[in-house]
Amino acid sequence: MKKISSKRKITRKVAALICAIQVGVLTYTPYIQASGAGAGIVSSGFNNLIEVVKAIVTSIGILLTLWGIGEFGVSMSSQDGASQAHAMKRIGGGILAALAPQILLTLVQG
Repeated sequence: MKKISSKRKITRKVAALICAIQVGVLTYTPYIQASGAGAGIVSSGFNNLIEVVKAIVTSIGILLTLWGIGEFGVSMSSQDGASQAHAMKRIGGGILAALAPQILLTLVQG
């Protein structure tokens, strides 16, 4: 059985934490109802937070996709099937992370 390095474990935990935060923010924000004079301030604060989280997750997804493309190119030159499969998984995960804000928005609204 292949041992997972501590660097990869940390990367997975950070990615899972970011996704969990985004899901939580996007899921519960439509249900937050503020009334009174501070309603606009509270709503704009949450909207700013949502936009920042969306930008971070999308940026990480783009970086993962680019990293996977580079890794796939290197694995093609060495003809290593396992590395090619791992690179394709990274590309797929990066695309999913880059599109996650739009997918979650569609699921929440639909």
